Order: sequence, then structure tokens, then C-alpha cells
Amino acid sequence: MSKSLQLAFLISYIATISCTPEHRTSESGSQLIINVDLSKAKEYPISEVFSITYYIPLETDTSNLIGMIEKVVKIKNKFYLSTGKTLFVYSDNGKMLQYLKKTGEAEGEYRSITDFWIDPDSENIEIMDRKGQKIITFSSEGNFINEWKFGINANSFKKMDPETYVFHCSTYQSSSDLMYTLILKSKTTNKIIFKSFPIDPKQAEFLNFTDYNNFVSMGDMFTFLTSGNDTIYSFNRDKLEAKYVLDFKDRKIPNSFLTKSYPDVSILIEALSKTSYAGTLNAFVYEDENQLISMPTIKAYPTGKLDKVYVFYNKTNGETKVASRFNDDMYFIGHKDEISYESRPVGFSPGELYSVVETADILDRINSMKKSMSESEFEKAMADNPGLSDLSKNSTLASNPALKISVLKETRQILR
Repeated sequence: MSKSLQLAFLISYIATISCTPEHRTSESGSQLIINVDLSKAKEYPISEVFSITYYIPLETDTSNLIGMIEKVVKIKNKFYLSTGKTLFVYSDNGKMLQYLKKTGEAEGEYRSITDFWIDPDSENIEIMDRKGQKIITFSSEGNFINEWKFGINANSFKKMDPETYVFHCSTYQSSSDLMYTLILKSKTTNKIIFKSFPIDPKQAEFLNFTDYNNFVSMGDMFTFLTSGNDTIYSFNRDKLEAKYVLDFKDRKIPNSFLTKSYPDVSILIEALSKTSYAGTLNAFVYEDENQLISMPTIKAYPTGKLDKVYVFYNKTNGETKVASRFNDDMYFIGHKDEISYESRPVGFSPGELYSVVETADILDRINSMKKSMSESEFEKAMADNPGLSDLSKNSTLASNPALKISVLKETRQILR
């Protein structure tokens, strides 16, 4: 793991959720207050949270071996995978269909893929290059169409409609007029439509966290979460309102702590390591009609050990599951699936979370199963799960990783 990714992981102090929600009314409307109880985390069988998990081995092409996968999007039974420099397209059975690599600084080229968006109808590809502060549009075949220099140092974006884009912005901007975390901008006029959450110049040096994701879209409404803010918002082109508040009680990072001056994020981490505080300092959010999910990590005080947890909040019945890890009772039987930066979701679609598993890890899991079972039990496990058997036969240390598909329970197909 690179130093920057280690930093991103170490500074992930996000909430866990208790099962007794309440509502608070403010000027922005009614908010669901989700009380935090850090003692509720425990190990869960995978089958208690997911209806099924399965793995798709990604075809290995020795001329285009996949590096670290940063984001996955599924459109029309195709998986689009970004590694920062290259966008790969795979079928839903793992066959590589094409790849797009247009690195450079000329028109139609990018220095890096900071984020991307796939049009659900035309399958046109829009790539955001943060360094170039532009979005480049390619056809589904990878042919250059146009580029838009939107002029914002952004971490991620979402296309709201053909004209309107929403950006989650970096703490470093070229102008004080752009020192906002959330900016909506028109591609047609290149003008700002709306901006919110001003960035405190004192915090710009140390609150520049790498979020796992910031946006989820449900119909015309979007869900938004960002580091340093324990409130989850909903918004569309016309309004923004607080929707959920993660209440950490006495573990909440006090405002006085974050209004101090820290030379950089490492000094903030050192200061936090001496406290028992918890808060949203790396963001992951998934929401559908029935549930809200985040992938938090919290620091256990006073040992300093990092405990990683998943939070599953059922909006229908108010039940919350806080998982410190998973016991695989569905695929790699008996494997303890730890929650970490490496196992985080790198994408989702309606009712599904996507993560990446390296082949070395797959082989270790298979070997562990083999050692823990009799020969007949292992043979039966392989016979009962053809996908596992194929993984065992075809995975080598030189193979590309596999996509892990985790299908959520009780999910209605409304995301896009």
C-alpha cells in the first residue's frame, strides 16, 4: 500500500450506528438522528447481511495487467474499472472487452483518471482529470467527443442531468470563490449554479482526506457525505437538506479540536491518536429505499488499535447491524473476512457492493479451507460451488484479481 493510501486508511474514524433513531427538526427540515454506540460491533455471518456473494475472475491479458482498482461501475452487464491511468471494460463473466488509455496533456488526453461516469443509455464515458481540471467525453468505443475545462480542483463528481454537474472539491483551490466542498456547475454556461459548505482556510492544510465515495443517486435525489461532517445530506438541483445525523455523543470530535491549526494531516492524526474521538474523516455511503450503509473505521482507546466496522441501517424497521468482521458461511467456508481499506467497496449498483480480491488472497483462502476440512469434505465443497472450483483451478499468482459481488438483502432496484 502506498504512503498516501496508508494515510487515508489510518485517518478513517467514522461512525457506528445504534438501533434507536430519533428525529430532530431544524430550519433545514426533519433529520433522522442515528445514535452511535461503539460497543455494538460484532462478527456477523455473511448470510445474515447478504443474500449471496460470488466472485468474477478478471481475464488476464499479459500486455494489460490490472494494477490497483480504484473504482468500479456496472452498466448494462458490463463492469468499468479504473486504475488511475487506464479504464478497463469487462463483461459480467470477467472477459476483457476493451480498455481506454489516453494519458497526456493535449486535448482528449488526461494526466490521471480522478473519477469517471458512464452514461446509462449511450454508454459514453466521461473522465475527470483533476490535474487538468477538465472532463473528457469519449464514445462507448473510446473515441474522443469533447472536453470541458470546468476549472475546479475536484475529488469526485456526479452528472445530475445533461447540463448540470456536482463536484466534491479539494481543500486546495486557486480562488477564494471556489473554497467550497460542494459545487454545482453548468456545462453549458460554465457558471456555478450553487455552492455550499465553505472551507475554512485554517482547515485546508489538514482536512484534505481521501473519501471512498461522496455521492449516491436515487431517482432525482442525491445523497451526499463528506469528511469532517457527521451529517448526511440529500439534494437535487434546487435544494439541499440534512437527512441523517450520526450522533457520536461524548466520542464526537469537538469543534474546538478541528478549529486548531495543524501543519498537515499527519499532525492531526497524531493528535487524534491520543483521544477517544470518533467522526467522519473518510467517507463511504450507500443508500437505497430500505437501507443506509457506511464503511467506518474507529480507533479503540487507549490501545490505539484500529477497529474496522461496517454499518447497515435498515430504514424500514430501524434495525442496525454493526459488523466488525464477517464469517464467510457462503463461499470460502470458515474464512474470517476482515474489514479493511483493501476490502472496502470500490463501487456499487442497485443492491450490490463491489470489492476487489487479489489472487494471492484467493489462493490462501482455498488452502485454508483445504487444511480445515477432510479430503471428502473439501471435494464436496468444490462440487457444491462450481464458481469456487473454477477459481481454484484458474487462479495463479500472475492472474488479475477477482471482483467480489455482495448482493444485499431486502433491496429494491431503484438506484442508478
